[in-house]
Amino acid sequence: MVAEVFQSKAAPALQQKQYIAPVGLSFAEFLYTNGNGDLSNFEAIRLYEQNMPLYNAVDMRARLFSEIPVRVWDRKAKKYVEHDSTELLYRPNADVTQNELLYSLASFLDITGDTFMVATGIFDKPPKELMVQAPQRMNFSVASKQFGLLAIPASIQMTEQITGRTTFRAEETATSGGVRFRSDTLQEIWHARQFNPRRSQTNFWGMSRARPLWIELQQYASGNTNNLSMLERGSRLSMVWINNRAEELTETQWQRIQEEAEKYRGSKNAGGNPVLDGMDVREMQASNRDMEYQKLQTDMLTRTSVTYGIPLPFLLAQSMTLNNLTTASVQLYDMAVLPLTNFLYAEMTRFLMPRYKGSENLEFRANPNDIESLRTRLIDATAKESLIGVSTDNELRAVIGHANIGADGDTVYKPANMIPAGESAIDGASDKSLAARFIKNLENSLDANGDRKFTDAQIIDIATKRNYRL
Repeated sequence: MVAEVFQSKAAPALQQKQYIAPVGLSFAEFLYTNGNGDLSNFEAIRLYEQNMPLYNAVDMRARLFSEIPVRVWDRKAKKYVEHDSTELLYRPNADVTQNELLYSLASFLDITGDTFMVATGIFDKPPKELMVQAPQRMNFSVASKQFGLLAIPASIQMTEQITGRTTFRAEETATSGGVRFRSDTLQEIWHARQFNPRRSQTNFWGMSRARPLWIELQQYASGNTNNLSMLERGSRLSMVWINNRAEELTETQWQRIQEEAEKYRGSKNAGGNPVLDGMDVREMQASNRDMEYQKLQTDMLTRTSVTYGIPLPFLLAQSMTLNNLTTASVQLYDMAVLPLTNFLYAEMTRFLMPRYKGSENLEFRANPNDIESLRTRLIDATAKESLIGVSTDNELRAVIGHANIGADGDTVYKPANMIPAGESAIDGASDKSLAARFIKNLENSLDANGDRKFTDAQIIDIATKRNYRL
């Protein structure tokens, strides 16, 4: 009878699942690997909170990105221009500054692989406010919509603490650059994501850059936890209490032993001398290797550096020589910051510019002259280009961010002593002053007896043959 209670009367209907959990995965890894984006975002954030190398890499990229002045580039005019969108970014909302907004935008992308921007105000008009929302607050609808070859979620739901949930529905617009996600409360959301090889018609999440470091990050966090546990216990099993009596301990004796042992437990109490009655204490030794996590930490810094494109001199003390840092400062922007900047600026352009009239040719773009290490390299390259003599002064000034000096700067200058190939400095000369000096030298030329070496007629003949205009 009992067995029948636990028996199903009918075979349950089979439910198709899109993902199958591989055997051996932890529950957290199963959540992260198998498309449950809201839960995997929480797991990615947990790793970020518990792993110093990951935090440092994300913080460095996000901080440097947020400190770059936002510029607007006119692709048609090929120059930077003033635009109202920079005022919006300067004061995005009443709660955060521009740096805080950009820092959050970059951090969420690097941690989770996804980042979300929300703009308020009438659609197809300049936004009133701009904010970044946490990916763990987002959820995609199960249903998807097809726009040509593009499959996108039918809606995005954002969890709110006060209003409960805001739904952004996919709409195809002719005036705002394709498909937009808009709510009934005059809010618009934009989803920027990293490449995800698991993307499908039901999985729209990006993949975190930290995903390939999953196992290493778990080891790093577990190693630190184990290390702390060892420290709290005096770095080893301090002692073993052995009952040398024939009879078993009574409950009272057991409690007393526990209280006595508590006095010598932990790193603060290490080294104490217990006084016991009828008990034998044996010291337990542990290898020093149980405390050696330095190699693991160094390896983690190296792997994180490679993953996020950060040169090692910025993470490892032994690599921080002055020469290394000077070279690495340029590499840091080339490998880590500028790729992130270009990606996010492109997403910001697609999101914000269609809401401004006459902005078809405008885009957000970083100016290398705003970054000290890149400007130094730019000036060095411009100096070399000026030596070649193929650019005008105005062209060279534009590269390093200086103003145009007018028509006088549009001429390509060449050294005055340059002559056509195949001619000597004298043969190719046509300047009258050079001819005069040449003739004067011939007139002053003397033979061995101190007399003039050339007559006037000979001098004229020689100068004529040398193409001097007399």
